[in-house]
Amino acid sequence: MTTGLRKIFEYESEGQIWKIIPDTKDYKIILEIRDGDNREVNFSALNYENGEIIWEGLQFEEEWLTSIYGADSGNAYFFEFEDAEIPQPKGIIAVTINDKEILWYHENYRLEKIRQKEILVSEDKDGEKQFYYLNAKDGIINTERSEEIVSTEDEEILSPFKYEEGTEHFETIKKFLVETQITEPFGIIDYLEINGRIILGFYKKDKNGIISNLLILNLEGEILFKTILEKDLKGIGENLFSVLNHKYLIFLEGKTKVWGLDIS
Repeated sequence: MTTGLRKIFEYESEGQIWKIIPDTKDYKIILEIRDGDNREVNFSALNYENGEIIWEGLQFEEEWLTSIYGADSGNAYFFEFEDAEIPQPKGIIAVTINDKEILWYHENYRLEKIRQKEILVSEDKDGEKQFYYLNAKDGIINTERSEEIVSTEDEEILSPFKYEEGTEHFETIKKFLVETQITEPFGIIDYLEINGRIILGFYKKDKNGIISNLLILNLEGEILFKTILEKDLKGIGENLFSVLNHKYLIFLEGKTKVWGLDIS
């Protein structure tokens, strides 16, 4: 159910969506989609501002042991790993998001941080970790770079506050949900207030397991949107949603469908 909110996209994949990686500077998300039966991984890119599918089905030579690390300023950075049981990253592949071209590839480096024009990588030498800075455009080592890249959070990615069961905020929201939705949350509630909206992600139990839910209200408590995110869960996961650029709500429904809503 939606009221007063604009759905930008509803993208469904054939495999399970493992990661949703945003590039908030270019309004793109990269989806990592895994097919465990066939041991294949592919990637899709979407513009979350207008819902455009930029490309689908990107695969690399290593069809299973590849994952995405992050994206920034129009580039996406993927890594390889040697062991599916212990997925230590090794190797970096830089790809332009708009046209899916490989910018550069380094086999032995491990990606540590992405900071727009420069990337911090590491390499194991004689049992010690050596650090280098790469130019994001061409992957060339900057031999003169000495000061460390300052790690800062992307202010355009908003994650919810987490209120644990037993805390005052949890109990207040629980009372509201029991009275208005006839549902009793447990464990933890994801909460974010933005643009005159209150976004709640919460869990409840039934005879088959745990159900995750998403609810959007205005400040008067009127329901603008609600949906079941996933059923038959065995436990509580991480963030149920995020907001990009203070405007775009991104969330996963089930394991194969990602939504984008304009909540401005």
